[in-house]
Amino acid sequence: MMQLGGVVFVVLGLLSPAFSDVDFIDCGSNQIEIESVEIPGCTVTPCRFYRNRNYDIYITPNSVNPTVMSIDLKVEACIRGANFAVDATFVHPCITDCPLQTKLDRPEIPINVSISRFFIPGLTTFRINATFIGNDQPNFCVLFYVDIY
Repeated sequence: MMQLGGVVFVVLGLLSPAFSDVDFIDCGSNQIEIESVEIPGCTVTPCRFYRNRNYDIYITPNSVNPTVMSIDLKVEACIRGANFAVDATFVHPCITDCPLQTKLDRPEIPINVSISRFFIPGLTTFRINATFIGNDQPNFCVLFYVDIY
């Protein structure tokens, strides 16, 4: 009986997802509460990012209120004390169609980032700051660590 339990435990361990929630710090969100940050392929923090590659990051706030006309996105990497801009785009800037007319509960906001081949390898702080352009301009800011190779 003990052997069967060990086999079930090992099999369940192999069925873990290809990504999980990334540990993050809220670095100044206004009117938006972030519930999770997920990066496919990342199962442990800090995530491993390789230079000259693109990565998808999924940010899930508790809700996004209307009316959103567009989103201003800024992504930075702090490498050895200096901030560098990271090329980043929203896969779909208003999550659905622009302008966003109704409140969305738990929308998944996909962001694609491009890691420059010129980034210095090592532990790096990533900061994603997004402002929803519309009536009251809420924003979110998340900070998490990645290891650049």
